[in-house]
Amino acid sequence: MKKQLIYFFFSILLPLLLLTGCGQNTYVTGLYAPTTSSETPYPRTVENYHASGAPVSYTYTKVPQRVVITHPSATELFLELGLENHILSTVPPYSAPLPRLAEKYKQLSIMKAQYAPSQEELLAMSPDMIIGWSHHFTDNQLGSVSSWHQRRIPTFIMQSTLFFVEPTLESAVYACISDIGKIFAITEKTNAYIRQMKSRVSQVQASLKDIPKKKSLIVLQNHGNGQFSLYGRSSLISHLISLAGGQNLCELPVSFVGAEKILLYDPDYVIYIPYTTNSFYDYTQ
Repeated sequence: MKKQLIYFFFSILLPLLLLTGCGQNTYVTGLYAPTTSSETPYPRTVENYHASGAPVSYTYTKVPQRVVITHPSATELFLELGLENHILSTVPPYSAPLPRLAEKYKQLSIMKAQYAPSQEELLAMSPDMIIGWSHHFTDNQLGSVSSWHQRRIPTFIMQSTLFFVEPTLESAVYACISDIGKIFAITEKTNAYIRQMKSRVSQVQASLKDIPKKKSLIVLQNHGNGQFSLYGRSSLISHLISLAGGQNLCELPVSFVGAEKILLYDPDYVIYIPYTTNSFYDYTQ
């Protein structure tokens, strides 16, 4: 049982949180092929969001070629889909990239800012699209979605980072991949990718259907110096835990607590997110 749950979280849960593939490198033929398209020409309109979660649409007149990304999962998705030539610059990964993507990652232009550049730095890059966390698109960080749209620069907030919603695979993962397919005119490729993800989830659920009872878990993130945080039930990872037949014991997110409080939960399993300083190799050189 333990091996089955751990396999689920590391072959499905964590890769889906990163919005990359699942399992080993057994994907649809041609998934990594250069981007080509015989789809309906532009313009095409895609709905996304403001930082508040309010919907907003943007009409793309061409495929973006200079994309700045401030969310590592989006970077990994681009690499998986063969869109690396469209990445102008991205932030360092939060931990070691998946082995199959490590060499591609080394070829990217990596920002010196660990999480997000300043608005001045971003403007100097002259991007034609910006992808990031919802909280990045505020006046005191990258600037609002509206301000970039006024400059005719589209933005894309990763659905899994929106506040005040309970993300699911459908709303936060598959929807994101589908939208990227529309924007970059590779919907056949992204549709196949989504089908494989759904198939993998179904296989895992089938393998766990005879679990006699739900297993309790907590999702523990290490921040260093003995400080931890816990993911609440409104997170995407909690949704995936429930799909695997588990139960997240932490109802609301908990930030920066010590080990003593963590022990009070007494879970059957712990999903551990380690502290990293991105020292596995220097992307900024």
